[in-house]
Amino acid sequence: MMTRRLSGGTPSKFGELACLLAVLVWLLAGCSGESSSRRDGVASASDQSGNGAAGSDAQSDDPPTTEAGPPRAGDACLRPADDASQVRFGPSAAIRGFLLGTGDRWVVLGHQSDGSSCQMLPLARQLAPSGYRVLALDFSGHGSSLPAKARQRVLADDLIDAVAYARAHGARSVALVGASMGGYASLGAALRLGDDVQAVVSLSAPSLYSDGGDTVNIRGLATPTLLYVGRDDISFVYPNRAFARQDPGAELHVLPTSSHGVNLVDAAVLRGIEEFLAQQL
Repeated sequence: MMTRRLSGGTPSKFGELACLLAVLVWLLAGCSGESSSRRDGVASASDQSGNGAAGSDAQSDDPPTTEAGPPRAGDACLRPADDASQVRFGPSAAIRGFLLGTGDRWVVLGHQSDGSSCQMLPLARQLAPSGYRVLALDFSGHGSSLPAKARQRVLADDLIDAVAYARAHGARSVALVGASMGGYASLGAALRLGDDVQAVVSLSAPSLYSDGGDTVNIRGLATPTLLYVGRDDISFVYPNRAFARQDPGAELHVLPTSSHGVNLVDAAVLRGIEEFLAQQL
């Protein structure tokens, strides 16, 4: 290896050592800078994940989330074309329902134990164009309605509150139409309401239900009453025959079918209901 000479011409190894030291210092400085950059990068990522102010600022641009509102009556079945409005009434506005149609002749629909206001929507759609204001409710603890808080409250109380709501909103006349459980509640409410109800239609009503209410006996019921039941719907045909004996003025139709409640409503039954309501309201 040739030895580099100083300007004085004397060969020396100090120059080579100085160069090597300079290279080492440069390399160490570069590694230290890279390590520092990496540490800074980790800190930035931590901030963006929400552990620092940078992360909070970044997340503030996200759109706010909104919680879903409480369920409404008919959420599962109503269409925009129904032009329905939502109503609440009863204690603490716990009973919910929807309204179709216009006018001062109101029809309150009460559903079966296995359903909600949606179960009565097909009938509501048939009646509303005939000039009725139709209120389909969810009984307490069904559909969108809250459970009853008072232990002594029974299904008929929901319908009594519905009639009060109808009267407060311009009803001139009111009919109750109920299927099975709803028929039982309709008859029970009519017995208590007297002249405040002008007609009752019952589809396969039992005389007793597990709501804690009394056995229904319509003897002395002044409200015009229309009863439908299937001949082969054994558990319900006998109570309805008993209703007809209790109130000779009640109109009973025993149909040649085992269908129950809302499933009784075919074209002929619908026509009978419409004619009855037209006469009474």
